[in-house]
Amino acid sequence: MAIRLRLATAITPLLDGKFGNVRFPPVADISSGLQADPMGTKFSAEDACVYEALDRLLFRQWDPIGVSDMEGWADDEYRAYLPEFWKLVRSGSTETQIVEYLAEIERDRIEFETSDEHRLDIARKAIALVATWRLAVRP
Repeated sequence: MAIRLRLATAITPLLDGKFGNVRFPPVADISSGLQADPMGTKFSAEDACVYEALDRLLFRQWDPIGVSDMEGWADDEYRAYLPEFWKLVRSGSTETQIVEYLAEIERDRIEFETSDEHRLDIARKAIALVATWRLAVRP
C-alpha cells in the first residue's frame, strides 16, 4: 500500500495543466478495469497504475481533437493508441520515437495535428511517468 501511495504522489506533479491537483485512485480501483490491455497483455497492480496514468495523459493533455473538456465525452477516446504508446514508453524509446508515433497517429488516423512542441511535451511527461514508476515500485 505504501508503494502505491508513493507512486500516486510521485506521478501527480508530473501531470500539470489539466490534471492540476488530481490524485490517482487507488491501484485496486484501477486494476479492476485494466487487468489487460486490448492486446491481451496482463498487468500487475503497479503496471496497471502507470498504464492508467499514461491513458489519462493521452486523454487529458495530448488530446489533439480537444474532447477532454467536453461534457459527457467518453474518456477512452485515445485508448486504441495506448498499447503501442505503452510499449514505446516502457521499452525506453527515445523522445523522438514517441513524438513520431504521436505525429503518425495525428496525421494518418485522427487527421488533425498538434505541434511538435506539444508532442515533445507529452513524450517527456510519459517518459517521466515511467521513470517515476520504476523508482517507486521497482527494486
